[in-house]
Amino acid sequence: MKPATKAKVLKFFRVSHGWLGLIVFPWILIIGLTGLYLNHSKLVLGWIGSSSYDESQFAEWPEQGLSQADALIVAQSVWASEPVNSIEADRYHGFDSFVFKKTPAGSS
Repeated sequence: MKPATKAKVLKFFRVSHGWLGLIVFPWILIIGLTGLYLNHSKLVLGWIGSSSYDESQFAEWPEQGLSQADALIVAQSVWASEPVNSIEADRYHGFDSFVFKKTPAGSS
């Protein structure tokens, strides 16, 4: 092979290798990070931190309950185009709450 041809072929492979590396690198990085999580989830979650919360502190808060009428006003502001069909009093995690049942938009 002539030296000029060999230099052109080497240049082509260097440029191709560089561009392919830039295109493939993000995928290799994503596969590596997800594999690290799958094999060492406790380690990765230790770096991220805990997403749990302690509900016991809610009991220490001053009473800020809404009446059923006030809760209905909030629900109607959230679902302005969907009428509320019924309201039921309920307990949620040990606290008084209201359950609003409505007809989803687009259904009859």
